Amino acid sequence: MTNQTPNPSPSVTAATTPEGTPGAEQNAPTRATPEPAPPSEHPSEHAVAEQLRELERGRLRALVAGDLATARGLHAEAFQVITPIGLALSREQYLGAIESGGLRYELWEPEDIRVRVHGETATLRYRARLRVVFGGHRVETCAYWHTDTYERGASGWQAVWSQATQILPPAGTGYPASADGAASAR
Repeated sequence: MTNQTPNPSPSVTAATTPEGTPGAEQNAPTRATPEPAPPSEHPSEHAVAEQLRELERGRLRALVAGDLATARGLHAEAFQVITPIGLALSREQYLGAIESGGLRYELWEPEDIRVRVHGETATLRYRARLRVVFGGHRVETCAYWHTDTYERGASGWQAVWSQATQILPPAGTGYPASADGAASAR
C-alpha cells in the first residue's frame, strides 16, 4: 500500500447544475479539483513500492546467505538496527556480527510487505518468520514484526533504519498471535 498524496496546489472550479443553467456557476458552491499530474520522470508510486519490496526481499536473501557485498550496498552507511532484545547496532556492527558468525540467519520468510512512500523516503512493514543463531545459541523459528525505513540517495534506495519486534501470544491465552498481532484460536 502506498501513500498517494493529492497535488498540493489544486485549482478551484465552479460547480454547474446538470442543466448547465446560465449563472448557476455564481451561486453554486466551489470545490477543489486536482489538476492532472504532469508527466513524471519517476515511476509510479505502485512501481516504487514494488521495487522496494524486491529490494527488501533481496536484502533478506543477502543476510541469510551471508552475502556481505550485496548487503553492504543495500544498507546506508548510517544504517542502524534495533534488535528484538533492544540492542542498537550500526551497519558495521550488524554486518560485522554476520561476517564473524556471531549472528547467522537460517530462515527469514517475510509475509506481505506493506510500503508507504513519502518522496525520497519509504517505510516498509511486514511480519516474518525467522530462525537465527545469535552468540552460538539457536533461537527457534519465531514470528516478528519488522519496520524498515529506506531513503533514496545517489546510490538508489538503501535501508537506513530497521526494527524487529518478536510477536508473543497474549499472556494467558494459550493461542499464537495472528498475522495482525491479535490472539487467534485455531
